[in-house]
Amino acid sequence: MSRENSNIANPGDDTLLIKVAAGDETAFAELLRRHRRRVFYHALTFTLTYQEAEELTQDIFISIWQHRQQLQKIRKFEDYLFIVSRNHLISYIRNRVIHSAAPAAETLAEEGLVPDNQLETKELQAILLDGIARLPAQQQAVFRLSRLEGKSYQEISESLGISKSTVKWHIIAAIAALKEYLKK
Repeated sequence: MSRENSNIANPGDDTLLIKVAAGDETAFAELLRRHRRRVFYHALTFTLTYQEAEELTQDIFISIWQHRQQLQKIRKFEDYLFIVSRNHLISYIRNRVIHSAAPAAETLAEEGLVPDNQLETKELQAILLDGIARLPAQQQAVFRLSRLEGKSYQEISESLGISKSTVKWHIIAAIAALKEYLKK
């Protein structure tokens, strides 16, 4: 299919890509709205669980946002998205296989009881909570409701009076910010 035909099938992606490359969050939210479902179902075929597929979808779009400067060079976003998704999912499966040899329950219990491990866990939790506290107010509220209180996107949308796509965007942005914060 020619480039002109792909624009007819999905008008405006080229314009959105240019805007996203320039850092336009609204354009990214629209790109996410248009393509999220396809990525989610692709991830679901690999993971077979809704929760993992949702997290992988978010990670894929976080990666796209983090490398957004490259988007203006993309000729066909659907192809680019498929490749990014495929690579991310293959890495996920590879890591899952590597880490699938889980230690025995007794070993985990013993390690959890070691004071050094308890202290490390508390320190990591404190660092994560500090990172959450540094998020913008709306992102922080959405993230806390979703990840700490276990609320669905629909429940968050209703309680905060924002759309579900805005909730999703805040989750994606919060996860990206927390990943960067934890790296530092």
